[in-house]
Amino acid sequence: MSKKNSWLRCLVSFLPSAGVAALLSVLLAGPRLGPLYDFLLRLRPPPVSAEILLIDSTMPTGGLGNGILEPGAASSLLYTLAEMGAQTLIIQVPILGLPAGGSVGEAEILHRFDEEFSLLSRNISNLFDAIRTGSIAPAEAARYVGMLVELSEMGKERLISDLVRRDEESIDRMERAAAFFGNARRPGDIRVQLITTGGGGRPGVLAQQHEFSRPQPDRDGVLRRIAPVLTVPYFSPEEAGERALEHIIYGALRYRLEPDGIAAILPLDRSGAVLFEVPRARQGFRRICISEFLAYDEASRELRRLVAEGDALGIFQTVEGENRPGFLYDFALSLRGEGQEHRHAWLAFRNRYFESLEQFLNSPVEMNMVRGYEEIIAALGTGAGIASLVEMRDTLIQTFADLRESHSEVLELRQRLESALSGSFSILGDPADTEASALLANSILTRRAVSPGEDTRLFWGALIAALLTCLAIKSLGPALTLGVGVLLSLFAGIAFSAVFIIFGYWFDPQVPTAASGTGVIASFVWALAAKSRYDKLFRTAYGPFVSRSCLASVIQAGRPLPSQTTTVKAAVAVIRNSKPIAWDYFPDRHASTQEVISFQKKASRLIRKAGGAIIGAEEDSVIACFGSPLERVFLENKKIPSPYEGNIFAATTMALQAVSFVSDIARKPEYESWHFGVHMGNCTFAWTALSGYFALGIPVQRAKVLSRLSSRYKSRIIISASVNEVLPDMLGKKLGVLKESDGTDPEAFYRLADNG
Repeated sequence: MSKKNSWLRCLVSFLPSAGVAALLSVLLAGPRLGPLYDFLLRLRPPPVSAEILLIDSTMPTGGLGNGILEPGAASSLLYTLAEMGAQTLIIQVPILGLPAGGSVGEAEILHRFDEEFSLLSRNISNLFDAIRTGSIAPAEAARYVGMLVELSEMGKERLISDLVRRDEESIDRMERAAAFFGNARRPGDIRVQLITTGGGGRPGVLAQQHEFSRPQPDRDGVLRRIAPVLTVPYFSPEEAGERALEHIIYGALRYRLEPDGIAAILPLDRSGAVLFEVPRARQGFRRICISEFLAYDEASRELRRLVAEGDALGIFQTVEGENRPGFLYDFALSLRGEGQEHRHAWLAFRNRYFESLEQFLNSPVEMNMVRGYEEIIAALGTGAGIASLVEMRDTLIQTFADLRESHSEVLELRQRLESALSGSFSILGDPADTEASALLANSILTRRAVSPGEDTRLFWGALIAALLTCLAIKSLGPALTLGVGVLLSLFAGIAFSAVFIIFGYWFDPQVPTAASGTGVIASFVWALAAKSRYDKLFRTAYGPFVSRSCLASVIQAGRPLPSQTTTVKAAVAVIRNSKPIAWDYFPDRHASTQEVISFQKKASRLIRKAGGAIIGAEEDSVIACFGSPLERVFLENKKIPSPYEGNIFAATTMALQAVSFVSDIARKPEYESWHFGVHMGNCTFAWTALSGYFALGIPVQRAKVLSRLSSRYKSRIIISASVNEVLPDMLGKKLGVLKESDGTDPEAFYRLADNG
């Protein structure tokens, strides 16, 4: 293929590539993400902030359901977070105004229900007894039944009143716990919104806020980005315009982004959303279940109960009053109830409570008290009070054992919670909800997110990839075009993917791959059409003049083009039929024509079979050539070193091929009327639609003359001096000298020996 055609092919294939690159850059702007992005994102390991802690709100005992949290549990959680030094709590779970489900609250509720239903049961029984004994007249029965219904309604109202009172108390306790913790936030888009006011009708700490926590997933339902701020219209008809809603995570961490703001620190997409990175499974966020908080709270209350029982037994009588565990616990509890300003004092007395209790349990108090009981028992012998003293001693020992066991359990839970909660950014809720918020928090805390590339850069990058691909395949055949083009297109996509995995810049690899692939397809179609056209051209130009294998090699190589003219050294052999075929010898013109056609067919078949090329034909002669440009291409395609050039035996080879060819024919009796002339030298080869494939030069003309001289000198094969010189082993007899009218040097010619 010529250079001009190659460049034209490159241009034609590049134009649709540019169109596809522009179209996809517009369609995938935003960016629009899909499964390929998800796959590549998993190959990019992001850092995970150690501050983030996800708290699973699923209650182990079921309770009100996995999606609802009770205020008592929330209060316990908040106080524990404050004790362990957590920084922030994001609550993404509905909180109902119900008791925490503790054993004391449940017993109280059951007792009230038993009271009311017992009263109702007694009233019904008394009414029927009075009717049965006749104490109430049948005419008065309806009035008494109405009174009984009124009493049942009053009982229902009393129950509702008690429950509502407990609701308000539990909500108030939870609000106080949130205020004490100080940095608890709750979004306004939770499905169940019940916490609306605080004490006195004022907005509570956890009242609904103008923050959201549920981001919108992409069109395919996969969450890949979160907008820190959403602009939404006002909902009330009195208000006009728009308002900005902040994501609750952004609102909680905004102070860490000041004064520059999130846009100066994290890259945002066209909609203003953060393309967060997803941690790998083994490098995920820290997690803990709310059951551990409830277990710690329950264990702490149980320990306080055991301390009270021990105090009743007098085990703390040797401890000074301000250092007694019970006093320290109660005093810390009172400080907690006074508000956040006493938080540090509460923590100090809380720690002193555990330290005092640990020192007491490690002191010899138990041993001294048990020894005292043992001495008294031994002194009394078998008196009447021995059994009581033994029981008191055993109770004392059991109390110390229970205290130690409970104390160890509380310390173990406390240490585990402290290691997880200290300095943490905690998110409470269902795992599916908290995971999304944690991803945004992780991007803000680590200041790392996916950078969406500019659409113009994506377009130019895809354009360059497509151009390089088209340049690389502009001169290749159809098969190589398809193979190399596909590899280059994939390489372009892989290169863009590597940029994303290594540097975090998202330029959709589909765009350069599709653009390059479009160029490959266009170039392949061009190459296929060109190959078909050249195949037809070569078959038409060279098909009648060379063997099929040689023609296939020329077609595959795509050269020499029929329009090309080539000069090389070759051996020319002219085959002449000496049998008279003149019109006067064959009165029947048809017979004469058939004789010419038959001769030329036979000679052509023999030439092609021998590997030569037919370079001309006349009425009584056919010209064969060995060493033509077509034959040289055939040898190159077979990866055989050409015998015609690059070595000292080149001339010998082509001359030997020509002489061997004509000698083999001359030995066959069916060709006894054929005569041959062989010459060697530089020939110019060309093709035209009028004359076909032909050669010009002195070797062609002299070979014709030698073939005609064979009849005069009664010799079947006559060779020129140039052939005789390169074949010294051939026994040739000099017959004469050829003289040219143009004054060129004369050249002798020879008859081959033993050729008849």
